[in-house]
Amino acid sequence: MGSRFLIRIFPWLLSILLVGGIYWMLENKMEKDLEEAKLTLKQKNVEELIMNLGKLELMHYKFKDVIFYETLEPYIEKKYSIPGDEPVAIVQGTAFAGIDFTKVSPEDFQIGTDSVMTLVVPYPSQFSYTLSDDIRIITKSKIEKELIINAISKMVKSHDAEAIQPLELEIKEDHILMILEPVLENLTNEDVEIRFVKKD
Repeated sequence: MGSRFLIRIFPWLLSILLVGGIYWMLENKMEKDLEEAKLTLKQKNVEELIMNLGKLELMHYKFKDVIFYETLEPYIEKKYSIPGDEPVAIVQGTAFAGIDFTKVSPEDFQIGTDSVMTLVVPYPSQFSYTLSDDIRIITKSKIEKELIINAISKMVKSHDAEAIQPLELEIKEDHILMILEPVLENLTNEDVEIRFVKKD
């Protein structure tokens, strides 16, 4: 009788096990899909927050630099036959540097399940500079001092950040990281790992 009873209930047991297995698999899949959806949404939100930072200024440096004729030539009204490497003036001022987040793309973000965000950003660069009025003319060529002063003024107003790249201006990546990582972690509520790459 016991064997007959087992034979009768076996299909029911099998059905229960089968339904239970299917339910367990579906539940696991739904949980996995939900976690992936949450992760995708979180990543999109983080991407939007960070990419909206634009050019984020993080450091400034005092500098003194020599300006050569080739740098000033586009801004001098009267042209001279002077070698480009002719030193013209010594200037001093403040340079401003940071990270250009406009060059960051969605492919540069990766948020793991351990809530650690890996972010690839361009190397720190100089954004702009200001010059003090203390300009020392050192050229031996026959260029009027007023023309040099005017040319330097035009160069500054042109916002040409590459016109002056002081040798003393060494943008330290570790200094940038010390400032940037806490800013991004506070912004995103994620642990952040930053890697620098060259971006055009």
